[in-house]
Amino acid sequence: MPIAPQESTIAHEYEGAPGAEYVFSVSDIARAARSLLGDGWDAASGFWGVTGVVAAPSGMDYLVAVDSTGGSNHGDLYVQDDRPYPLAYLAELTAAHGLDAVAAAVADVIRTAEADET
Repeated sequence: MPIAPQESTIAHEYEGAPGAEYVFSVSDIARAARSLLGDGWDAASGFWGVTGVVAAPSGMDYLVAVDSTGGSNHGDLYVQDDRPYPLAYLAELTAAHGLDAVAAAVADVIRTAEADET
């Protein structure tokens, strides 16, 4: 049985070339933060680059992701360790701030968390 086309609820369709709207991914942020954290750190991309993980020399993994729960932080970048809640929401940041600034903020959150663990 064919699926009938449905009317779009989007005000206007996106017509840009791939990479034109967002020139870096969340996994790019994790990898750039890893570079700022120094030796002994690692980073990995999640599926499709929509998440990233920064691995500390201490063994702690830090998830970098965008909140999609629909709550008050919906759409905000966040950093989370093994706790059941994010360490920080970086609500003031957008892709327009650029990769370097966003990665620096993520690295600062992770540095603070690592310092609190020691």
